[in-house]
Amino acid sequence: MHGLIRDEKGEKMSKTRGNVRDPVDIASEYGTDAMRCAFLTGLAPGADSKLTDVKLENGRNFANKLWNATRFVLRSFPVGQIDLKIKT
Repeated sequence: MHGLIRDEKGEKMSKTRGNVRDPVDIASEYGTDAMRCAFLTGLAPGADSKLTDVKLENGRNFANKLWNATRFVLRSFPVGQIDLKIKT
C-alpha cells in the first residue's frame, strides 16, 4: 500500500545512519494533522516519499486554514442554532 518515508536527501531512514525523525517530536512541533498531511501529500500507492520541513510546514498551514474556516462558519450562526451532535 505505501512506500518508504525517506529523509530530505532521499535516503532511507535508518537508526544506524541517524537520520530518523521521532514522530512525537514532529507532532509536538508541527501538529499531528500536519504530520498526517505531509505523509499523504503527493503520494501514489507504493511510491516513496521524502519527509521535509517544507511539507510539514505546508501541512500545518493547511490544517490551520481548515481550522480557521470552520471557526468562521460556526461563528456566523447564532448561538444554539446549530446542532453539532452526530445523528446515527
